[in-house]
Amino acid sequence: MKLLLAFTSFLCTVNCFAQQPQKTRNIFVITTDGFRWQEIFQGADSALLSNPAFVLDTTLSKQMFWDSSIALRRQKLMPFLWNVLSKQGQLYGNRSLDNKVNVKNFYKISYPGYNEIFSGYADIIPIFNKPVNNRNSNVLQYL
Repeated sequence: MKLLLAFTSFLCTVNCFAQQPQKTRNIFVITTDGFRWQEIFQGADSALLSNPAFVLDTTLSKQMFWDSSIALRRQKLMPFLWNVLSKQGQLYGNRSLDNKVNVKNFYKISYPGYNEIFSGYADIIPIFNKPVNNRNSNVLQYL
């Protein structure tokens, strides 16, 4: 009887350790549409900061967003991206480091691009920017 109780206790203990809860309960995918990769990874463009056609106060814009250091310049332009997201997540698309993120779909509009991100391939059947359920299986189904 004691042996049966010990064995049952052992199985319960093993079962508890075998069912470890997952560490990650949420996933955040943040995408940008219309950003220039140069400004994300190199900071403000001096040609734009110095041009009165694009900036009302060129002196102020240079004080706020310019630095000779690329790391400081990009941090000044996008502090949350570089102080939080880059440290707690991953950034892709720095072409200076030959890290290219290119869409393969013909349409080059938002929804087909998001389909590529999640399914891993470009769909040859047109998916336009309309509120419809995605017909392709994707990575989120397996998480």
